[in-house]
Amino acid sequence: MQAGRELDKQVAVGLGWEVDEHIDIHLKDGAWREIPHFSTEWEGMGVLVEEAARQGFPFQIETRFMDGGLIDYRCLSIGEDRDIVHGFGDTAPKAVCRAFLKAKGIAV
Repeated sequence: MQAGRELDKQVAVGLGWEVDEHIDIHLKDGAWREIPHFSTEWEGMGVLVEEAARQGFPFQIETRFMDGGLIDYRCLSIGEDRDIVHGFGDTAPKAVCRAFLKAKGIAV
């Protein structure tokens, strides 16, 4: 799945947030708010990292290089079944989203 709003909505659902399927909002503290840009912005990725850690899903992010150039980002997390899962992406936010969804057992 490509980075963007559909992936962001999937992550919000994985976090257990109530999401409006037709527009990019979620219910939090009794108010509807915009879903963070988990998969495309560092700020959104930070929200995911903090929320997931509270739920018991820590992350480790690595950059992968070959011949002096960046290949991609790899993110590791611990799945619900306590196995290590990997998420890859051309950006760190996308890799984190993919690892989180795999950790939650959600097909990516």
